[in-house]
Amino acid sequence: MLSLANCAEPSAVAAPLEGSWAKVQVFAGSSLTMNLQTNGSAVSGAGTFAGEAGPSGTVAVVGTRTGNAVQLDFTLTTTLPPIVGTRTEHFAGTLVGATLQGTMQYDTPSAENLSAPALFARADALAGVSGIIGTVRRGPITPVCRLNVACDAPFSAGFSVRRGNSQVATFRSDAAGNFLLLIGPGTYTIVPAADAPIINPSAQVKTVIVSGGGLLTLADLEFDTGIR
Repeated sequence: MLSLANCAEPSAVAAPLEGSWAKVQVFAGSSLTMNLQTNGSAVSGAGTFAGEAGPSGTVAVVGTRTGNAVQLDFTLTTTLPPIVGTRTEHFAGTLVGATLQGTMQYDTPSAENLSAPALFARADALAGVSGIIGTVRRGPITPVCRLNVACDAPFSAGFSVRRGNSQVATFRSDAAGNFLLLIGPGTYTIVPAADAPIINPSAQVKTVIVSGGGLLTLADLEFDTGIR
């Protein structure tokens, strides 16, 4: 499961899961909201979803909770043309205060295994959540790039996040290059760790401007391997 970075330490006391939750999105206009109930270790719920400019429908939720570890299975049903049918998504993560932080696994018709970091927040705390979500890629990965052959690839590495001359956070991308960092609004520089598989990591600094308002800032970062 992807390890998410957070500037606050997780509470040792199990936080309540019952109530209204919303998935923290990248684009305004997208939404997934749900009401959750618990019965012992069992979790159930229902809600609605809507794409930025795509289908909308209903969500049925079942899952389990053990302490602060939460697993949820979503069945999303769309009843309006042109897309009619159901799909499933699976969340595994940790309850940290007013957030659920973890990874969403997406069922696909093919054997492709799709997963991405995901973040949910209590509906009454959503407006105060902000951060960065994205991927890191490196390239070229071969001296000669060829047509229809990928010339870059995701990679796992550590990164520091700076504001001015001060380091304010760190995170690590997973094997698919995914990362998610909870951090307040502002302008930050992201610096790869010295052992990142790229050329001159400390010189490849990326700037990201984080907005607030209950949305995550999308940052897909590309780094140079130096392969020529």
